[in-house]
Amino acid sequence: MLDKDKYLAIKKLAQNIRNDNEKLFKTLAKEEVAEAVKNKDEFINETIKKMDIHFSEGDEGKEENQMLRANILIPDDKEFFTSYSNDKNIRNLMNKYAVSIEDIMSKITELNLYGNYASETKEEPKEELDFVSEMTKLSPKQAETLLDEIENLSDVVEEVISEKEEVKAESFEDMTDAISGFLNEYDETKKEYKSQKDQVKKLEADLAKLKEENKELEKSLTLIKNENKKSDEKQIKLTTDLEKAKEENKSLKEENKDLQAKLEKSSQLLRKIYDSIKK
Repeated sequence: MLDKDKYLAIKKLAQNIRNDNEKLFKTLAKEEVAEAVKNKDEFINETIKKMDIHFSEGDEGKEENQMLRANILIPDDKEFFTSYSNDKNIRNLMNKYAVSIEDIMSKITELNLYGNYASETKEEPKEELDFVSEMTKLSPKQAETLLDEIENLSDVVEEVISEKEEVKAESFEDMTDAISGFLNEYDETKKEYKSQKDQVKKLEADLAKLKEENKELEKSLTLIKNENKKSDEKQIKLTTDLEKAKEENKSLKEENKDLQAKLEKSSQLLRKIYDSIKK
């Protein structure tokens, strides 16, 4: 848990950032929920980087980051308290404020843990923002509905649900522990999801590369097939020409044979004539 001075400093910083960018948030309010959540997340990350905001090490730094985000995205504690009092459906709250489940749960955790500091940053009386009382007056049925809603939003809440039998009274401390545990599990799940997403992206890139290589191979194969087809056609023509030459050679042999016979007869005739003249 953060000390009072550090919490109030984060609260003030978040308020200044929100006020300086009010026009941007009015524009984001007109976007679809999913797009707004994405753009808000990018804005906060860029702001932290641009302002060179440094958080503490370990769990304390993580909580500082969560508190800053929650107060930039949901700056009005009293309005959120009223909304939560009227409708404890986490998904509805996410859609209303166009934020992630992590930011909603961070805001709930903040008002649970630091509700006694709220009057030091807002004008309204402390008793009007008694979030702890609102949390602890949940009926067993309401508490069960709230936990069921969280379960539907993320499968990592199974551990929280399993602890429900031990915290049937739903006291403030038990609820805080359950929410904190959920946030830790949720962060780990986000990291695992990002890792798996990066792996899928890499596999998709490898698949795209293989498809391109396969496309090139198909082009080469088509070229080879065309060359083979041309060679086959050329071979067929050569075979045809050879057969034709064989036929012509056969014909010439026949003609040569006839000429040879005629030549033989002419030689015999000439010999007879020669012999006749000699006598």
